[in-house]
Amino acid sequence: MALQPKCSRDHLKHKSNLWIVYDEYWGASSFDPTTEIAQAVYVNSEIIAIDNTGRPVICPKIYKSHLHGERIRQIAPLEKRYEFQIFFLLDNKILHFNEEFVLKEYHMTATKIYHGMQHAFFATPNGYYFYGTAFHGQYGKGDPTIMTSTWLDLVPAKHIDALRVSEMYLGGFHCYAKTIHDHWYGWGYNQNGRLGVGYTMQVNELVRITHFEDLGFVSIACGGWHSVGLTRSGNVCTLFFLLTNRYMFGEVPQIVVWVYQSIIILMVHCTSHSWCYLTKI
Repeated sequence: MALQPKCSRDHLKHKSNLWIVYDEYWGASSFDPTTEIAQAVYVNSEIIAIDNTGRPVICPKIYKSHLHGERIRQIAPLEKRYEFQIFFLLDNKILHFNEEFVLKEYHMTATKIYHGMQHAFFATPNGYYFYGTAFHGQYGKGDPTIMTSTWLDLVPAKHIDALRVSEMYLGGFHCYAKTIHDHWYGWGYNQNGRLGVGYTMQVNELVRITHFEDLGFVSIACGGWHSVGLTRSGNVCTLFFLLTNRYMFGEVPQIVVWVYQSIIILMVHCTSHSWCYLTKI
């Protein structure tokens, strides 16, 4: 699948092997294992890229001046009011720049930030924390109507701790969690049946999705309005496309299976309205 970056090649002329997968809502997230680039994002019309040691290779001065040479373990962008916020996960703290570039520091240790469009979960040694808007049920517990205009600031997520999560996947207002026992849970906004639970009502509480387990899901990529699940059976990978397109499939949500018998799929990636995959040649 051909991918056309928004940024010009002038931005990347000193890193000719770096390819940015761009989407206007999600920014960009990609890396080429043949180069030193570990992660790259496109936010607020700027590229930020780090190498495998956590050193910023491409970074605007407004961010770089606050990093003081510290190792960046992860970059996590969020969208708020059509402007991007960004988190920098460092070794012993988290830097947060809001949509007005105001800096806030969290002096805490986190292992990973799972981020969607307007929400994120922070995995820490003391449990999970939630940040962002929960109006569409992204928090996964409680009544989301009381959170209409409130952005929650690192709220403990004990209900996520109880799952014993091994990985999380967040998209446009919807979420998935995979447990250490390979159980799958989903919650959040469910328009178009994007959660794959068999109906289109919003899911405000965690719900276990047993048919993901029956199908052997190993990972899920979340887009703005859809999800793509990847399962593996020997050397044959199968994609499960969870988007319900009412013009193609009617009003009943269903899982659409795409089987690729002649190639090995290593990874899938979603943008807001599309998806692509990485294969082994």
